[in-house]
Amino acid sequence: MYDPVLTPSGISYERESIVKWLESGHADCPITRTPLSESQLVSNIALKKVCAILKDFKAKSSGAHDHDSKLAAPGELRRVMDDLIDAKLAVQALKEKQQELEDELTSFSESKLALADQLTQSDSNLRAMKIQRELENLGALETQRWIVLKELESDTAVLEKSRDAAAAQFDQAMAKVNCLLEARNSLPLMSADEKDMRVKRASSRVLKDRGNAAMRRGDVQCAERCYRDAIATFQPYGEPVYYTNLAIAQMQLGQFVDAIKSAKEALKINTNWIKAYRIIGSAYVRLGDTAKALAEGYGPALEISPHDQESSHWFGMLNDRLTENARRRERQEEQEAMAHPPFGAAFDRFLHESLGLGV
Repeated sequence: MYDPVLTPSGISYERESIVKWLESGHADCPITRTPLSESQLVSNIALKKVCAILKDFKAKSSGAHDHDSKLAAPGELRRVMDDLIDAKLAVQALKEKQQELEDELTSFSESKLALADQLTQSDSNLRAMKIQRELENLGALETQRWIVLKELESDTAVLEKSRDAAAAQFDQAMAKVNCLLEARNSLPLMSADEKDMRVKRASSRVLKDRGNAAMRRGDVQCAERCYRDAIATFQPYGEPVYYTNLAIAQMQLGQFVDAIKSAKEALKINTNWIKAYRIIGSAYVRLGDTAKALAEGYGPALEISPHDQESSHWFGMLNDRLTENARRRERQEEQEAMAHPPFGAAFDRFLHESLGLGV
């Protein structure tokens, strides 16, 4: 705030904002809804001082941060450290202002006691009236200071929570920094093969993420190329998810045979990779081979994970379809056998003639 004002109901506003509110046709306090006019607004000197103090502390802390900007610290740590410093300075400023108000209230109380003594000892009505007015003015000032003090106490409580949250974030950031330092210190202890694997894995993950992004925007061909590049980059190591991602892209491109091959490559790396079995089953369904979909896809998936809902659904549906097809073939064969006897009329005639039977 730049020019805070206090209403009779004890609410502080920025002067410009509350004046605009009143000039727009309102005649009440926006919060308490009590009648209010511009003439009733009183400059909140105490709050104005607090705002000035906070602004000054902010400027000083910013200067200190600029001075230390060359220190080597991670960006996240620097940010949370700045937040923590700002929160601590703000709490300190408010507590100092609270102390000033408490001292001022103590002074008011002492002055009121002194005036009360003078009032009892006064033998002049004029003097008594003057003392009474001074007591009333002191009472009004005391009430105003109490209101401001309560607001400061509330603001301080909020800022203390912010300070504690900033401190917790700072601790978390420090923990991350310590982990990074430990990881950096452990790098020289890695073997050449392990370093090679980590570098290739990091590079391949970038390509895999590009493929995922391409899939999300619908560019399946680009995704398929990215997944192939990720697989090639991570050689001679293997990552099953790269192969199953490639298989999914191939499925969308209608390359069902290639999708089966890619999924089987994933299973060479991890024989329990459920996603690969699902892809194999789905690809065989698209190819019209229900038996292989069950035997090589959904069946093995259920053996590994009996509660896998997707595999269970497809296995049950395909198994029912296979059973129904077998029954249909049996009925068809029976109908064909009845329509076309195995020997026919010519054989009957030969049989009767050779055995001397009359036709």
